[in-house]
Amino acid sequence: LGGHGVGKYSLHTGIFIPNYDNHDNHELKEDDMVAIEPFATTGKGSVVSSNSVKIHSFTEKKPVRSPSARKIQEYIMKNFNTLPFAEHQLQPSFKNSEIRFGIAELIRAGALHSYPLLREASNGVVSQAEHTVLVKDEPIITTN
Repeated sequence: LGGHGVGKYSLHTGIFIPNYDNHDNHELKEDDMVAIEPFATTGKGSVVSSNSVKIHSFTEKKPVRSPSARKIQEYIMKNFNTLPFAEHQLQPSFKNSEIRFGIAELIRAGALHSYPLLREASNGVVSQAEHTVLVKDEPIITTN
C-alpha cells in the first residue's frame, strides 16, 4: 500500500509512491496529480483481503431484471460514474433490502467491480490518511 497517481474518474493511476525507500528515482512532473497515503500499524505491516465487501465501482451498464437493481444502476451511473462508492452512500435513496439485493444482482450481471476490505495480516490496528497533491512549478497550494 502507498501513495498513487490520480486521474479523472480513476483514483489509482500508474504512479506508485511507496511508504518506504525502495530506491526508485522516479521524479514527479508538472501536472502530475498524486495521493500521498501514509499507513501506520501496530502489526507487522502486511495486508490481506477480508471476506467483507462494501465498496464497488461501476464497470458497464448491463441488463438487470429487478426494478431495484435497475434504479440502483442508474443512480450509480449518475452519481459516481466509474468512481468507487461505498454501499452506505446509497442509503439516503434506497432501503437496505433494495441495496443488498440490487448490488448482488449488479455484481452477478457484471455491472460492478467489488473491492474486498483489507485488514492487517496480524490483526494490528491501522491508521491511514490521504492527501491529494497537484504538482506545479509555482505557487504551492494546499487544501484541507
